[in-house]
Amino acid sequence: MSYKLRNTLLLLALTVVFLTFSAYFLYLHFPNRVKELEQRLVEIDKSVEEIPKRAEYLEEIKETIREKEAFLRSVDKKIEPENDLADVLHYLNQIQVRFGPVKFEMSVVKYVQELGYAYTTLTMTGEGNSQPVLGMIRAFDEGPKIINIESLSLRSNEGPTLPGNIRTVNMPFSLTVKAMFAELTELPPVSRTIWDVQPLRGPNVFLPLITEGLPENTDGLIEVERSSLQAILSTRAIIVDQNGVTHSLTEGKKVYLGYLTKIDNKKNRVEFTLNKGGIVEKFYLEMSFQSNE
Repeated sequence: MSYKLRNTLLLLALTVVFLTFSAYFLYLHFPNRVKELEQRLVEIDKSVEEIPKRAEYLEEIKETIREKEAFLRSVDKKIEPENDLADVLHYLNQIQVRFGPVKFEMSVVKYVQELGYAYTTLTMTGEGNSQPVLGMIRAFDEGPKIINIESLSLRSNEGPTLPGNIRTVNMPFSLTVKAMFAELTELPPVSRTIWDVQPLRGPNVFLPLITEGLPENTDGLIEVERSSLQAILSTRAIIVDQNGVTHSLTEGKKVYLGYLTKIDNKKNRVEFTLNKGGIVEKFYLEMSFQSNE
């Protein structure tokens, strides 16, 4: 092969390679790049158009925050900065000093820690005279600290008659409360105390209509209206009475003012028949199940 032919072929090959790369950039790479840039320009235009809307939305958020802050300032309630169960117990003690003693047991159901705040859910089961119990509930609602009542169950039965023929009402209760905690340093100090919460006035609407002829519990029988059902074991009901003593009862077992009528395994409850001064009524104790989620 002559040098002239070889050089011609080499130049021809280089020309083909150059034309191939030129065609790739001209018909594939550059058009695709142009499309990408055009798409980005469209997205930028949309973002620019949405800036006023985002500014309006941001202003709405700021206004909502201002409203919430104003509401918190007007609530006049103190939010504790730390999750301290001892502080809750101290507050409960202040409530009892204010309204009177209440006998109860308390347990922690769950503790939740979120961003910027936390809360503890507590259950309280106990009993007391009507005024201290109702005063405690009123203090949770109107007191200076944020302790919200999540659920509440109240019963009432006639208590002992005090000197001067003063009738009393004993109120077994079960309630679930949520104690809130958060670091809100910008809130103004609370101006109220537990002593600013006023007790209920007027007649006691919880006094039973029938109070004559009820015998005293001289035999120390189980007062089911002041007791709690702990478990059901086939034909036996495990009950904790008004004195904290555990009993195992079967159907037909005698209790104060009546007897155990039925153990209902399907409904997780027991039925009692009580004779209150000639009026016979049914009373149920049910199992209480708590969630620890």
